[in-house]
Parts: sequence; C-alpha cells; structure tokens
Amino acid sequence: MPHTPPARAPATLVLTGDRHQGHYLVLVDQHPAWLSAGSFTTLCQLALARHRTTTGYVPVPPMSILRLRQALRRALGSSARARSIIETGSAAEYRLTPEVAHIALAPTFHELPAPGLLAVEDKADLIRLFPVA
Repeated sequence: MPHTPPARAPATLVLTGDRHQGHYLVLVDQHPAWLSAGSFTTLCQLALARHRTTTGYVPVPPMSILRLRQALRRALGSSARARSIIETGSAAEYRLTPEVAHIALAPTFHELPAPGLLAVEDKADLIRLFPVA
C-alpha cells in the first residue's frame, strides 16, 4: 500500500493594519510577514476574490505574485508552504488556497488609509466580509 503523506492543515491569514517603514504586517500561520504595499494590496485582492468570484481566481501580474510568494517564504521559512498558499490557475490567474473561514482581520486593519493603500470599497468589503480575530 503506498504511503500517503498527512494532509497539510489549511493556512490561516490575519490581515492587520500594523505598518512599519512602508511595510504592512500579515500573520500567516501565526508567523509575521512584513509585506510591501504592493504585496499587501495583492493579498487583499486575492482575499476579496474568494468572496467575489465563484472560483476565487483573479488576474494578477505574475511579478506581483512572485514578490508576494517571496515575502511569504521569508516569513514561513518554507518555499513549498509559501507556494501552496497561492494557487496558479491558467495564465496569470491566481487564488488563495485558504478558505474564507481561515482569513481574518486584526482590529488594527480598520486604521489602514483608504483611499490610498486600498480602494474605499475594497476596504469596506474586507471589513464586512471577514471577521476580526
């Protein structure tokens, strides 16, 4: 009988409003990941797509995904784990693998500037759709 590796627990993401020197804090499996403004915005767009689309896929420039995966890899210490959090569809389509139930907001998320980092509508949707951790 072939050996089946144990199922990996789904990733958990907490989007925060904490910022330092132009970077924004996200907790990935409770590990701090400091993302550039662009990577943070990309992650928020991927989170919103879990609600706004049937499949969760959204077109994103591949370089944006590369940078986001690099930041996640630095935080997690695992390239495979970082890669598993963002799934590639066809061409330049991507989605978050964590289900909506595994994405939350920190209370500080409400302090993020909008417009600016996020569109006003996107920030409002994130606050409405995801629970505060």
